[in-house]
Amino acid sequence: ALEKGCLAVDVDLQPGLVDVALALLKEAPAGVPQIMIYAGTPVSLDDPAYLSKVQAVRRRSGGFEGRAAQEALAVRVVGALSSYAGWRASQLALLDLTGMRITRPDTVQRLSSALSSCSCLARLSLSHCRLGDQGLTALAPALGAGMPALSCLSLAYNLLESSTPVRKLLQRRTGALRRRTVVRGVAVGPLAVLDLSGHPRFGSGGGE
Repeated sequence: ALEKGCLAVDVDLQPGLVDVALALLKEAPAGVPQIMIYAGTPVSLDDPAYLSKVQAVRRRSGGFEGRAAQEALAVRVVGALSSYAGWRASQLALLDLTGMRITRPDTVQRLSSALSSCSCLARLSLSHCRLGDQGLTALAPALGAGMPALSCLSLAYNLLESSTPVRKLLQRRTGALRRRTVVRGVAVGPLAVLDLSGHPRFGSGGGE
């Protein structure tokens, strides 16, 4: 799961590695540039070979099927990330949590706090996390200005019903840019790519 300083595990294909990956994350030294703990199924629905492998894995081990199991997994993943966050995450440049069911308010708040300590994070994927309007609103402080280096953000397929949370997030970012805000020694930069796929009324991407 940890190779060349990068931690990566597809929880759908490698459920047996999840405990190992989370233990590694809690104990990992500073300087891990990429963390990818994601569920590949939501973004691989048109890949029969992948889906066949996932079905085989689930027949053998059960995996993380069902809402309760997926929410519990998200709690564990965010908890491990929170343990790693802080000065140890100062060089984290990419975080991929695609498909994690981040729906519980306490989990969202904990994620927000963890993200706000990642000053060098440039690419973040929260696609298919079922955040909804309430979850995105809670993450707005971190996404808007808490991560000054963030330039690429995916919020695709998050059950957003209103444009208000997205608008407020962008307003926070724009305000920080205009004030030339510096967060932990890093100047807030522009959000060059914002993926809103799965929410047709918002468009599919763009910057500020």
